[in-house]
Formats: sequence, structure tokens, C-alpha cells
Amino acid sequence: MFHPKLEYLRISIIDSCNLRCKYCNPYGSSGWNKKEYISATDICEIVKFFSRLGTRKVRITGGEPLLREDIDKIISGIAGIEGIEDLALTTNGVLLHKKIESLREAGLKRVNISLPSVDEQRFKSITGGDIGSVISSIDESIKLGIPVKINVVAFGEEIVRELEGFIGFIKNRDVMLRFIEYMPVCANTYSRKRFIELSRIESILVSDFGFDYEERHNEMISRVYYKEGVKGRIGFIKPVTAQFCDVCNKVRINSRGELRPCLFSSVTINLLDLIRNESDGDAARMLLEFLNRNSSKPDIRAISNGDSEVKIRLFEIGG
Repeated sequence: MFHPKLEYLRISIIDSCNLRCKYCNPYGSSGWNKKEYISATDICEIVKFFSRLGTRKVRITGGEPLLREDIDKIISGIAGIEGIEDLALTTNGVLLHKKIESLREAGLKRVNISLPSVDEQRFKSITGGDIGSVISSIDESIKLGIPVKINVVAFGEEIVRELEGFIGFIKNRDVMLRFIEYMPVCANTYSRKRFIELSRIESILVSDFGFDYEERHNEMISRVYYKEGVKGRIGFIKPVTAQFCDVCNKVRINSRGELRPCLFSSVTINLLDLIRNESDGDAARMLLEFLNRNSSKPDIRAISNGDSEVKIRLFEIGG
């Protein structure tokens, strides 16, 4: 009954955010009513179902998941489910420094924190927020021994000029910093002129800053860059110029309990209805049939180039 897409489950528990990032969510919310959000109990019910199908990794996303008042309950509930080996959180980091210790105690294993710029003014221009709280969250997570990945969306040419600043930022921080190509993930706001190919930054990292790399195969990040004297490492995620659908092992569930087989898919299936109205065996069969029927790969480059309409809003689905 195992399907490769069932290895890794991403659950968006809220569509609202306390930042207004230009590349993701300038609106702050989709306008869904809070009453539509899946409850902590529903989330655990979904994860239990997936764990019986072989899911071992779960990531909690948003929106900004730390806006949920029951986030500790959600984390502890999932952490206690048999078969779940890895539990991670993606956050903008604004509130994390206040909550990371209780989340670790609840069972959180890892965090991904967004940091589109290390320049205070540019960070504010992109997100509308304060960089200080995000840096505090990164440092507090490291202090508590929680593995940290820093997500940097390459939003415009300015990212090239900031490369030295990012290297300085990770010099004494043991983190994985990942540059991510800017994708068309917010309907009606995508700006093609802000796109930059990450191969340019890779070349500069080697030629100008003396980084070396190790190869990785069949993974989202094909190379990890390192340099003696720098604690952190650097990776590049290229969903536009080096699409990696063939190694994708995840499905996404939005905050209303609807599953999407792909970030760029417009089809959904209501998981709660499926789980509650069908036996485990029938629910699993219907889910696999749904995934197999909707297994086509999107052409992300065509969407990015404007040859296809942008219909998704990442903050509703979870990154």
C-alpha cells in the first residue's frame, strides 16, 4: 500500500501570517474563517492515518504556524504518534524565540526559518517586519541544539550583492542556508523581473569566495557548499531551472484538511471526510487512486515565464 508520495507529509495549520512578504503573501491571509481551520485533534487523526500508510516525516507549516494558540498541543500530539520519526516546523521566525523551548519539550525536532535578507532595511522592505526577532529565533534554536535550516528566497538582483553578508552571517552559526529560486507561488503578484537563476550565485560562491562542494544524488539539493573557517553550509534549491519532481516524496494538506498531490496542483481531496466515512483500507485505496490519477508534473519554468497562469497561493497550501 506504500506510495513514494506518502513518505513526507506537510500540513499547513493556518493561512494567516504576521508578515507581508512580497514573494509569498502580501495579503496576510486568504480570508478563510478561523472556524475552518483543522483542529489539533483533526491534525493528529490525519497524521495517524498517514503513519499507518508509512509516513515517517511530518512538517508543520502555514501561513505562520506559531499564530496558532494550540501549536504546543499540535506538536506534542504528533510527536506521540507511533511511527513518526521526524517532526519539523517552517516559520518566519518572528515569534519562535519565545516558543522554541516549549516546542522542543513538546517534541519538535527541527526548524526551517525564512530569512530573505540579512540587511535590516531590505528585510523590512520585503517582509514589513523586524529582522531582530528572526535572528534571535535562529540563535536561540542553535543554543538549544535544534538543527536549523535558513530559507532564503532569491528575490531580485540584490541577492547577489548580499552574498557576502549571508556568508558572514553563517560564519559562526552551524546552520544550513538554502537559497531558493523565486517561484510563481502567489496568484496575481508574481514579478518575472525579480527572478534570478541560482547558478549565478553558485559560480560566484566558488570563484569569488573559495567555497568547495560535495555532490548529493537524487535529492532536492544536488550540491552542498562548504568552506574551511565557515561553520554553516550552503545549498541551492532550483525548482524553476532544475525541476526535481522525480524525487519529490511529499504531499501537502491545507488548513482546511484538503490534500493536494503537488504544490502546483489545483485538485484536492478532503481527508477528514475520507478518513471518517471509510474504513482504513478503503480510505487508503481511494487516496492512492487519487494520487495516481493526479500524478502529472507541472512545467514550473513555463509558469514562471508567464506562459501559464499562476493560480496557487503558497500561504494557503504550505511550502
